[in-house]
Amino acid sequence: MLRFYAYFKESVVESRLENFRLRFVTIFYFLEDYSIMITESKQTNSGIPQGAFLKRQMALKSDGSNKPFSPDDFCIGLDIGIFGRQFRIFDCDQFTRDFYTVSCSFFDKLRFAVVCMNCSFKPSSVSDLIR
Repeated sequence: MLRFYAYFKESVVESRLENFRLRFVTIFYFLEDYSIMITESKQTNSGIPQGAFLKRQMALKSDGSNKPFSPDDFCIGLDIGIFGRQFRIFDCDQFTRDFYTVSCSFFDKLRFAVVCMNCSFKPSSVSDLIR
């Protein structure tokens, strides 16, 4: 199982104080059956429904190819579209890093290493996230 940490922007129309909010999720990619599960950690008294964002199932790419996601589609610093939402991946766990260093080609290892060195942080503010 590969574990990625990501976030997505959710627009807020009912408040004049904020235009959007960031929601942090964990994306689990299961290697045995190409399925994906997305969860959001619960924050007490937030007023937002949280928990299982996407139950474990095979999700198809939104590029029209009708193929399931593969480990090559996930990379730190990239946006990935799953069921109409754009998730920005900003980190992964140590097992996932080890998996990519062992099982990927030289070019993919180099790309993953560079991206991991540059983008492996949990954003502390909105200004860290906006390009």
